Order: sequence, then structure tokens, then C-alpha cells
Amino acid sequence: MLIIFGLSSIQMVIRHRSAISFSGKKWKKSIHDSRAYSSFATVSSDHRIVSSKVKLSLRSSKPSKPHPLKRIDWKRVSANPEVCSAFGIEVFNRFSTLFNEELTKDNIEHAYSCLKNSTEKVALEQLPRKQKKTKSNPK
Repeated sequence: MLIIFGLSSIQMVIRHRSAISFSGKKWKKSIHDSRAYSSFATVSSDHRIVSSKVKLSLRSSKPSKPHPLKRIDWKRVSANPEVCSAFGIEVFNRFSTLFNEELTKDNIEHAYSCLKNSTEKVALEQLPRKQKKTKSNPK
């Protein structure tokens, strides 16, 4: 399939000889052969006609996996004060074992990463998860 594109239709920029860069990487593998012709040389124009062989394959992208913390039932956690307090105590204990130095401007990034890791690990281990939606239980 041979299609002739104008420069403004796909927002192409010709670099060096025949190297073409697109505004996105999505169509990069679809263009197989591209050539630029100086057909407007008689009119003293710097525009070129670009001829390309395009093989279009349409496919859908893979659905991304949800973050593991989104599977936790936070409504049940907030409704139960015992679970909340146990979660807070366990996060504090894990954080204090991971980060046992004085907090300064130099190590605040390390402290945040330790807090984030300990919170995620405790949440995935202890907190209740959301029930999967089924046809018989559409909650």
C-alpha cells in the first residue's frame, strides 16, 4: 500500500536525509519505507513530498494491572477502629526498624521510602481486601 502524505498531516520532521521522526512512538513500526522528493525545486521552495509505505496493524493495548493497594477495602478498615489502631502500630514498628536514625534534610527521601514500603507491606499483609464482584453479589 503506497500512500503519499503531506508534511503537515502527520507532523513529520525530516532530519538529515531520510530519517523521519514522528510526534509519537505509536506509529513508528508501521512506516516501512519513506522517501523525500524535492519536486518543488523549480519554485525555490524548501518543502518536500514524502512517499511512505505504511503497514497498519490495529490492536488494542493491554489493560494495566491495578495497584495492589486499590484492592484493599478501605471502608471496612475505617469502620473498624481496632483494625485502624493495629495497622498504625504495625506500620510504626516496621518503620522504626527500617529507619532508626535521626531525621535530617539529607535523609528525608530515605525516610519517606521506608515509610511507604512499610505501609504497603503491612497493608497487603493485614488489611481486608475487597470482595470480587460476581453476578450473584453485585456490590
